[in-house]
Amino acid sequence: MWSIGFGLERIGLAAVARPLTTLLLLAVVVIAAASGLPKLKPDDALSDLFRSGTPAYADYRLMRERFPSSELDLLVVAQSEQLLTPETLEALRSLHLDLELTGPVAGVLSPFSMRRRPPPGGLPSQLFPDELPDANRLPALVEEALDHPFIKDSLLARRGKNGGIALIIVSLDQAAVAAQGLEAVVGIVDRSVHTSIGSAPIRTRITGVPALQMEIREAIRRDRVIYNLVGFAIGFLISLFVFRRFDLVLLTSIAPAASVLIGLGALGHAGFRLNTLVNVIPPLVLVIAFSDSMHLVDRIRREILSGHDARTAARIAVAGTGPACALTSLTTAASMLSLFFSSSALIRDFGLASGFVTMLAYFVVIALVPALAVLVFGDGSSLRRARALGFARIPVLEAPIAWTRYAAATAPGTIALLGTAAIIACACLHLALEPRYRLSDQVPTASPAVAASQLVDATFHAAHPLHVMIEQSPADPDPARAIDAEVHDVLSAIPGLHGFSSRATLDRWLRNGGADSAEADRVRALMPERVLARMENSTARASLVTAYMGDLPASEARALVARVDAALAAVRARHPTVRLVVTGLPAVAAIESTSMIQQLNFNLLGSMIVVIAMIGVAFRSASFAVLAILPNVFPIVAAGAILFALDKGLEYASVVALVVAFGIAVDDSIHYLNHLRSEQAQGRPLADAALAALERIGPLLILTTCVLVAGMSATIFSDLPPMRLFGLLMMGALVAALLSDILLLPALIVWWGRWRDKASAGKAPALAAR
Repeated sequence: MWSIGFGLERIGLAAVARPLTTLLLLAVVVIAAASGLPKLKPDDALSDLFRSGTPAYADYRLMRERFPSSELDLLVVAQSEQLLTPETLEALRSLHLDLELTGPVAGVLSPFSMRRRPPPGGLPSQLFPDELPDANRLPALVEEALDHPFIKDSLLARRGKNGGIALIIVSLDQAAVAAQGLEAVVGIVDRSVHTSIGSAPIRTRITGVPALQMEIREAIRRDRVIYNLVGFAIGFLISLFVFRRFDLVLLTSIAPAASVLIGLGALGHAGFRLNTLVNVIPPLVLVIAFSDSMHLVDRIRREILSGHDARTAARIAVAGTGPACALTSLTTAASMLSLFFSSSALIRDFGLASGFVTMLAYFVVIALVPALAVLVFGDGSSLRRARALGFARIPVLEAPIAWTRYAAATAPGTIALLGTAAIIACACLHLALEPRYRLSDQVPTASPAVAASQLVDATFHAAHPLHVMIEQSPADPDPARAIDAEVHDVLSAIPGLHGFSSRATLDRWLRNGGADSAEADRVRALMPERVLARMENSTARASLVTAYMGDLPASEARALVARVDAALAAVRARHPTVRLVVTGLPAVAAIESTSMIQQLNFNLLGSMIVVIAMIGVAFRSASFAVLAILPNVFPIVAAGAILFALDKGLEYASVVALVVAFGIAVDDSIHYLNHLRSEQAQGRPLADAALAALERIGPLLILTTCVLVAGMSATIFSDLPPMRLFGLLMMGALVAALLSDILLLPALIVWWGRWRDKASAGKAPALAAR
């Protein structure tokens, strides 16, 4: 007989024949996989989502290579009601100096880095002298500092009479980060800050990309523990509730645990890195493996209770249920692998890793469960003595199936029409969703670093740098500083941008003091290297004009970037040999997020087509494939309706969740259709077979959905908003899938079967009359 699992269940038959050999081989695999776990390192750069081969990302990477990257800048935010007093400013300067002497720090930029405009022919003196003026003369110095072009709107702000907020930018040494690790380096800086401040009346907070990365890493570690413990505990408790025997529960639980261990170890050996998406693979695999284990264990238990020994029962279960488990794993993996065609390297990695580990989990389950069953239950007598504790007598699972069976039998057409109407309504809401993305939504919500970043944003008007990279060819005759000035003026005229800095900022400041070009060049040469490096790269004949923008949604950020790019058209026309590139992480996010989310929608559509086609091929039935369309479209559009109701847009996490949810949701349809085919093979008419299959497999579908939903519920405890959204949509889609498969799908089949029977009966008399 044709196998809907394409013969993959034969692995289970081999395990039944040689259980001890199978367990020994799996033990070796587990040990080998365990050595790969330490190789799973975090990969949490905020730009990783947009890492791709697109021109926008290539320009962003080039900018990071040419100029100091803000991704290695820690921001120390110092706040005090007495900040602008001599004693507190002195404590703040001591902090600046202590940070400069901290080992893994490459440089420090603060108000104390700045110098006064020099007199003609003279040298620029420190803005804040070694001995600060007393309280009577200090206000004049403070006003001078607040008007300094490199301090104003970027490093110092007044709050009240003497209060204020200061920003110290600490550039981490890249080699130190690589050698010691980000956590160690940030910890050293954090301790240096607290030691230096001591009892001074200053509240300090650390933010910036490294601090945000640290909190993402901590959230990933915490999530990994919660996901695995909660997921396993829920699966174990549900198995205990259902099977009520420790040996059956153990048989159900070992394979999922082994699947996660082997899968993660394999990812470590393969060089994958942990990020927010890869971190969700363990709970996914855990619940998928629990679902397959429950199907197999329940079938083995039933066969033993009917009088078979464990080896025979396991062989029957593998042959009868194994193909459906294989097909569900293949369709789930196919859906996940559709993400491999995303432009985002992070999403591609997730698609490849999740698809691979899903199939790996199937092989573990189909080998381990039958082999253990043969060794644990032997002739099956111990289990038959406890037959009264069987799964079939759990009313809480039987009652809803009795109701849906009655509804499908008495009003299949009505259910089909109502279900179709619900799908159309949800689809309209789903299609109304717009792509959304915001950088701050990717980090922990209760994050101290996020709170500090919001303070910086509110104080200095903006916190996210937008750059225009200016590239001149070697033969370009135009003076570089003149082009910088033109670009600076363009950015200054655009609403929504603040805190401008470029070589033009320095030149104009010096010219206001009477300096000519030669004098300006002389003073520039005396400027701190770390300040100049953020504005020019003479080797590459490139310069950078920087402005700051707020934490905007992708649509608003994209519009702002488009305005900047359009406003630069006149500069491009005047200097055709100069290349002007609008870049920076906000620009890349704005440009790439919408196209990436739209592409993920196409991935979802493609996975739906492929999976439905796989069902048709596996069952050798175009009718089964067509009947499976509506019940498996409903979970996706229902999840879209949930997003609409919550006023959420299509984020990358939500679309990835829909792709994954579809791959898992179709599993119920496959198990139902497999039992339907079995009932038809016994000679039942299609409508009767549909109702019998529902009665037989329905309670187990409810049970496995409970495992899947409860396991994914662990994600709602995540501190990361994308993972909470991911889990919410997964749970919503899985519940919708269950409703489809125990109500809509049986009703469609009953309605179609009765219509076909009536049509056949109508043709028979006509043929007889002839």
